[in-house]
Amino acid sequence: SIDDATEKLDSLVGELLTYARIESNASEMTAELIDVWNLIAQAVDFHAPLYPDIQYIMPADPECLVTQAHSDSLARAIDNLVSNAGQYAKSRVLVSAKILEQSVMVIVEDDGNGIPETEWENVFEPFTRLNQCDNRGVGLGLALVQRITKQHKGQVTVTKSTLGGACLTIQLPQSSGSTET
Repeated sequence: SIDDATEKLDSLVGELLTYARIESNASEMTAELIDVWNLIAQAVDFHAPLYPDIQYIMPADPECLVTQAHSDSLARAIDNLVSNAGQYAKSRVLVSAKILEQSVMVIVEDDGNGIPETEWENVFEPFTRLNQCDNRGVGLGLALVQRITKQHKGQVTVTKSTLGGACLTIQLPQSSGSTET
């Protein structure tokens, strides 16, 4: 319908503007101390009701994990991974975070069909969608995640999940303010 087409176009324009804005605002972004688990919990709290058949699994009482980052953009990256996992999971999404080898790691896994290893690099290119018949998204989500992590001097990678689907990991350098308590 026209309403659906308008909504999809509006979403595309919004994603394009966000993608462009992240690059142009890099020098204006102010890093602050943030609790990574708070961002994860907010993302899970928002997306879990949208996917009622999906069980989101995370530690019941995670230890505080504080790092220096731009809160809104890192929240956007985490939110995108949690949303994607919910969309593509069959029944479970596992979310974890830790400090490992001077890096802050945020790991989002699902039990969906996964991403073929031959596509692991390509999925971060703008407008890349593995299934062109799938109307979910416009192919900018993971490109946004990659752009955000690069702004934080980090990286995002995809591997095979222990649950059988995709495992996406945001790895950020541990700043002087990063702590796990």
